[in-house]
Amino acid sequence: MFAAATRSRRVLFSPPSRRLGTSRLTPRLGQPRPSPLLLGQPRIAPPLLARPVARLLQSSSPLASVVPGYWTGLEPPRCPGFEAETQTLSSLRTPDLRQRGPALREALEHYFENGWTLTEVLFSSLSDEAAFYRPPAHGLRHAMIFYYGHPAALAINKLRVAGAIGDGVEPRFEVLFETGVDEMSWDDLDTPQTEWPPLCDVTEYRRACREARTHTGPRTLNAAGLLPLDPLARDAPTDANAVVWALGMICEHERIHLETSTTLIRELPLESVTRPQHWPFDHASAWQRSAGEAVVEAPQLRRPRTHATYSWDNEYGRRTIGVEAFAFFWEPVGQFLAFVRAGGYASPELWTEEGWAWRSFRNTKWPHFWGLHQYKLRLPFAETAQLPAALPAEVNKHEACARDAARDEALDDAAAADAPGLRARGLNLGLAFGSPSDVSGGAQGALPFASLAGNCWEYCEDWFAALPGFKVSPLYEDFSTPCFDGQHALIVGGSFAATGNEASVFSRFHFRPHFHNLVGFRAVR
Repeated sequence: MFAAATRSRRVLFSPPSRRLGTSRLTPRLGQPRPSPLLLGQPRIAPPLLARPVARLLQSSSPLASVVPGYWTGLEPPRCPGFEAETQTLSSLRTPDLRQRGPALREALEHYFENGWTLTEVLFSSLSDEAAFYRPPAHGLRHAMIFYYGHPAALAINKLRVAGAIGDGVEPRFEVLFETGVDEMSWDDLDTPQTEWPPLCDVTEYRRACREARTHTGPRTLNAAGLLPLDPLARDAPTDANAVVWALGMICEHERIHLETSTTLIRELPLESVTRPQHWPFDHASAWQRSAGEAVVEAPQLRRPRTHATYSWDNEYGRRTIGVEAFAFFWEPVGQFLAFVRAGGYASPELWTEEGWAWRSFRNTKWPHFWGLHQYKLRLPFAETAQLPAALPAEVNKHEACARDAARDEALDDAAAADAPGLRARGLNLGLAFGSPSDVSGGAQGALPFASLAGNCWEYCEDWFAALPGFKVSPLYEDFSTPCFDGQHALIVGGSFAATGNEASVFSRFHFRPHFHNLVGFRAVR
């Protein structure tokens, strides 16, 4: 049940000793700090989860198996979305935010718990505390400890903006973990002088934030009239109730970082990670087929404001573009390998000026996840013995443009399906599987080609921009607009790790051209 359903000027906790105020955190954060774990690492303070907890969890994942009280929410076997047959936790379908009463409460509660525990399953792959504080080699993101605390902090901040709660949980954490990194002028990337709080405090902060949102007392629903009971008028926008919309936003924001954290873990050294128990199984793509061509006509797509599921502000508006018939084909790893071997990374004439400057600065010679010159593919928690030729070539925008210079699913919304339903349709989306898959093995939809949804995102030639009719969301004013700058490449389609709104056919996301994520490309002419 959601503690958001109270206008009181306090946050509900049980027992009271779990509340993280200055009485608990200040003394620990004020203690002398040890030297950095590694040269250039942020400084942290021990110990690892010193707080005693009654139970000891059993798991093959190092943290979950040796750390008492690792799970701050529901343990995977008790969490909505757990599949007993495979012993894995899969993503739930996106909830209908137009429903009301107990059905709405249950849908939001289950969806929130599912995303929260999926995050903790993912982070249980980190082999030790040091892995939480190891900055990525490229220096473009925070250490993992930030992404462990960030979704919880944003949730508290957005509930306050929506008027659902008055006080926060720990004000310093709500500032420290509020803003991510995207090379904006206001970004505060961690440095060797950054003092991240100890893992035990961030874990307790997550626990307290969850309790602030999921208080299980007997009078939760409509205790203060915040979760509406009256049916929503047919023509009323789905975001008419700020608290309902904020709860949907919190759940979807967590899922954005579930996917991006999968990428960051994929970039850590193999000795820092292990496959977590209860993570979806990798796709068993074992066959290869050359990518074909087809001539298609483009459909029209528009998301109305009465659509039942949560959506970010940049998905609204309407723009129609005339597209002539075109031929297309996927770019699997096997074809991209030929580009690498032919010297594509040593041919400046194939690259844009900005792309060649990036390649030269990074001294990049092959795609980010291919490892060393042996060309093995790094999956989230393991490395393949050989380079799977039929998997998608996951590259950044600069690499995709260079390769291109050298040479529909049914329009229902996949976000409305759960993982078993997605697997039945042949879609590698919504964590139906835990890895990318053969590019030619996707589901065949109403359009004459496959794999438009899932597996990996695809770059567009467009830059991320507002659609005509766009309006800023008052709950998250800086979600979209700072990136309408002509420097963020539009991506569509979702990846194997895209869940919730990210798995929707309406989803519009973006990355700077040199950032790495679970993104591939499809060439057209």
